[in-house]
Amino acid sequence: MKNFDQLKQNIFEAKISQNQIDAYIDAMKKVVIAMEKHLEKHKNAGFDKNQMLELNSIIKYAKENTKPKYALDRLKNYGTPEDAPIKLKRFKKRIADFIDEKKTIVDIKKLKPLTICEILKYPNPSIFITLMGPDSGTGRLAGTEEACNKYFNMRVYDEWYTVSWFDRLERYRKDFKEWFEQQGGSKRQSVNAIRIAHACKGRADWTKFKGLAYRGLGRSIDRIKRYDYTGDVIKMRGQSPYYLVSTVKYKSKYGVQSWTPNLNSAFDFREGGDIHVVLKTELGDDSFLTAKLIDKISEYPGEDEVLRVSDSVKTVTAYVNLKDIKEAYEGSKGRIHDDKDTKLTYILKWTTNMFGAAAAKKLMNNKTYTDIMKSE
Repeated sequence: MKNFDQLKQNIFEAKISQNQIDAYIDAMKKVVIAMEKHLEKHKNAGFDKNQMLELNSIIKYAKENTKPKYALDRLKNYGTPEDAPIKLKRFKKRIADFIDEKKTIVDIKKLKPLTICEILKYPNPSIFITLMGPDSGTGRLAGTEEACNKYFNMRVYDEWYTVSWFDRLERYRKDFKEWFEQQGGSKRQSVNAIRIAHACKGRADWTKFKGLAYRGLGRSIDRIKRYDYTGDVIKMRGQSPYYLVSTVKYKSKYGVQSWTPNLNSAFDFREGGDIHVVLKTELGDDSFLTAKLIDKISEYPGEDEVLRVSDSVKTVTAYVNLKDIKEAYEGSKGRIHDDKDTKLTYILKWTTNMFGAAAAKKLMNNKTYTDIMKSE
């Protein structure tokens, strides 16, 4: 009796008539019956456990609204008895969505698996750029979903996770992107993914680079001693320091390396070692992706990066910074000369000790080299 009196008081305060409440309850009872019939009609649609849980929860909530207390609350906060049929309409729409989703999953499972090799055969780089796009805010790899939608001309999301090949493509994307998200280091985890992509047969032209490429490095004194020097001393650009010209058999301990077609970028890059060295070579079949394309997918655009995918030995031109050589020479004075040495004879001895007799002979015949080494 107390609860009934409280309900009457609430009705009075809400300025809602009993007739309105009765009408809403009657409407909701009809909605519940219609929902149950509609669900029964589609009982063989193959709803999964979570879908059935959601549909039954909707019906349960609708049943609660047939009770006076809840009916009053709905009317007071949300609307009129005429709103009840909207709930039925939404329920039917949810069932239709589940059925369409199931049909989509069936259709997706009939598709030919999308692999990185298929993407790299595509006539233009749009699918690849989409695949390597930014992660979504939820932590899911949205780029993979968007790439599949674009490739297959579809518009679905969670359904892609129902096919095993999607997970493989997503893992590949993550490994590949790590190369362009890190700065420095070996990037070992990404090497395998890039080598797999490079090995794909029939890759489109946009995946290839052909031309001169440079790589800036820092090297130790002991390492540059093994270079084969031509005796030439050149300036490679404008006001840059002089560089000794040499060749070296280059072999990377990693299966993928960053190079650049931009000489200025190679000059600006120096990691480790006392002597700045710029390597130069011709890239062709051992290259992967162009600098312009990498710029679109990299976390650090503007580096003019191209990839060399090989760990085989390759003879390359090596330009060795003469300013750094001179600093090494200045630091060694007194180690190998005696009182009879002139500055020039000491430079000869030091150069011979550094580069060997054959290279020293070439360099000592180069006035630019001797003038720089003699200068204070």
